[in-house]
Amino acid sequence: MWLLVAALLAQPPSPAVRDQAEQLFTRGEALFRAGDLSGAERAFTESYALLPLGATAWNLARCTEGSGQHARAIGWYRRYLRLEPQATDRKQVEASIRALEKRLTARGVQALTVFLLTPGARASVDGGEAAGDGATFELAPGARALEVSAPGFVTTRLEVVVPLSASQEVAITLTPAAPAALDPDFVLPATLTPAPRPPPPPPEVVLTPTPEPSTGPSVPDLIARPPAARPEHRLRYTWLGLGLTAGAGVTGLIAGLVATNASSQLQDGTLRTRDQNESLASTTQTGALVANVAWVTAAVLAVATAITLGVEW
Repeated sequence: MWLLVAALLAQPPSPAVRDQAEQLFTRGEALFRAGDLSGAERAFTESYALLPLGATAWNLARCTEGSGQHARAIGWYRRYLRLEPQATDRKQVEASIRALEKRLTARGVQALTVFLLTPGARASVDGGEAAGDGATFELAPGARALEVSAPGFVTTRLEVVVPLSASQEVAITLTPAAPAALDPDFVLPATLTPAPRPPPPPPEVVLTPTPEPSTGPSVPDLIARPPAARPEHRLRYTWLGLGLTAGAGVTGLIAGLVATNASSQLQDGTLRTRDQNESLASTTQTGALVANVAWVTAAVLAVATAITLGVEW
């Protein structure tokens, strides 16, 4: 399963998509050389949406920096460094980021770039307009409320302190939401609740006449007949169901811990390579998927075990 998820996440673009991205990239270069920064930015943005390459991010940084969009330029430069962790011009790019940070500081604002490692996630700051992966917000310094959400995932809310002297970068991976069957208020339907065990029948009383004596009337004696021996309940399938339920639950717990640990590493603010972040993101998503499947399986096995207990008892 791990290899399958990794293969799906690493699927290369089709030749048609790659050709279209290259055409847009070439068009962006021509427009940039002609001095049309706005048109070049649009072309590079469309190319990046089809094929996110470090070279495209670097050209977008140049376009936005040239048009005075200093915060967005910082975001694209940071994206370039994440896509190209071994870039030979890292020092020059970092120097460009520091120069842009000084320009923002002079205006009393600073940049916050949010990288979203969950597909389809959106981020907003202080309840403002939401933006997608790699969004860079131009903010006044101080504590800011960052919220990240996506359909089917638990919404993450945290406080980010934006200093005036330097821009900030955060990378966030969301945790999948638990299925409805795992809701803490979930109750088994009444039809699946084992029926209560009926009380044992009372001893059967049989009247056995005694032999008539030679004198006097006959008087019957009351003799209590012991009940038939009850068969021993071995509950073989019930014990088997309990074992399988426990195994599925332990598997879900371990997978959940693995996913939580990988998610925590992604959110600790440590600067990592793209491969490392993608590996942690893959571990988080796969661990959460395995945990959900295991927990649902455990819930189904628990219901089946309850029914089996009622039958075997």
